[in-house]
Amino acid sequence: DLYWGFLGWTQSGSDAVLTMMKSSIRLLIKAKNKNQALGQSKVWPLDNGRYYIPQLYDKGLIPAKYAFPWCSESQADFLLLAYNYWELSGDSKFIKSIWKDIIYVTKNLELLDTNGNSLPDALEGTYDYTWMSRNTEEPLISALTSYAYNSVAKLARMLGKNVYANRLEKLEIGRAHV
Repeated sequence: DLYWGFLGWTQSGSDAVLTMMKSSIRLLIKAKNKNQALGQSKVWPLDNGRYYIPQLYDKGLIPAKYAFPWCSESQADFLLLAYNYWELSGDSKFIKSIWKDIIYVTKNLELLDTNGNSLPDALEGTYDYTWMSRNTEEPLISALTSYAYNSVAKLARMLGKNVYANRLEKLEIGRAHV
């Protein structure tokens, strides 16, 4: 909801939203660092030891017990939020300071594609799509993922990381497997 909320706020034209966006990005990184996939519960189907942006979190940035602790939408929205912050602020210094986290979360999205077609099919747990199961590719999540790859590629180019940008551009829908 942070991504969608800020998307609306930025259209209001107030620069005050930029400070909130930046602090929200930092908060999401902290929440990610407390949310490790260890496969120890039914709502935590992943067991890859990675850290994921949680769908929802409670006080202390701990994933909410009533929600799934990971989803591809949370990973994509974090990346889109970082890109939108940069696009609106031009703050490349901040993006550079969180670049390792951006790469890490981008890899999370890549790993949620289990069949190699660049679309996340490990969607189980995505709260808006609880009827979905693994090995499905929901159109909105696939589009968000493609847009996230495109946005991170633009950030990479801005930082002079053209080889990484080229690789991500190949993951976009329509450019996949070119």
